[in-house]
Amino acid sequence: MSTDQQSLGLAANLASGAEGETQRVSWRRWYMACLLTLLYIYAQIDSSAIILLVGPIKHDLGLTDTQMSLLLGLSFAAFYSILGLPAGYLVDRISRRGVMGVGIVLWSAMTMSCGLAHTYGQLFLSRCGVGIGEAAITPAAYSLIRDGFPPEKRGRAFGIFSAGSYIGAAAAVMLTGALLGLISKGALKSVPWVGGLHPWQAVLVVKQIFDVIRAINAEQKITVFLVEQNAHHALRLAHRGYVMQTGQIMLAGTGAELLADAHVRAAYLEGGA
Repeated sequence: MSTDQQSLGLAANLASGAEGETQRVSWRRWYMACLLTLLYIYAQIDSSAIILLVGPIKHDLGLTDTQMSLLLGLSFAAFYSILGLPAGYLVDRISRRGVMGVGIVLWSAMTMSCGLAHTYGQLFLSRCGVGIGEAAITPAAYSLIRDGFPPEKRGRAFGIFSAGSYIGAAAAVMLTGALLGLISKGALKSVPWVGGLHPWQAVLVVKQIFDVIRAINAEQKITVFLVEQNAHHALRLAHRGYVMQTGQIMLAGTGAELLADAHVRAAYLEGGA
């Protein structure tokens, strides 16, 4: 048997084994889907909280119904929808973790800025920033779920993630209403800095302090999961003594030698996440 035939036979066997492996979805991948859903819930809470604050904002800033409609709709939706395209472009070409991390920091900072705004212009620009930051979450999450689940399991994974939109919207109404009621009764009047804000401003600031901690924590868990998952995959390949790289099959003497290779580390430990 020629060397080419041996190589083709080995390639067929490895491809068959890899195809069988993809059918099994570990609990770690479902855990990642749940973390992405949690992140989506936090994003929806931050973007929807302002809905219950329309009355106080109109009163304090002297806004018209038209101005409020632009604030609630155009300022967020235009940037969220349009910038989803360049966000998807970046997700396909650079680290998905990096794109998601930048988005979290930006939308959190802009939501906090909404609570500190004193003019309509400041509030409008802050809402635009929230839309820009949150535009990075969906493309990155879709890409991670697509890579993490075989076709027959993706429907369930995407369904779990999509539910975050509705859970977040419902949670935003409940949390914002509860906070507004407490703050309006003077619950935070004695707290430095926050006590001097209008109730609607204090709601956005206080809520965001907790939301940004939870969102960053969820993103860090996703990062740790991806690194561990890629490392686990590399170790599995190393144990078999092969690695798929740019369409070629490269034999390796030992797992240690395989993982010591810079190309392997870039492919399985650093890239694709």
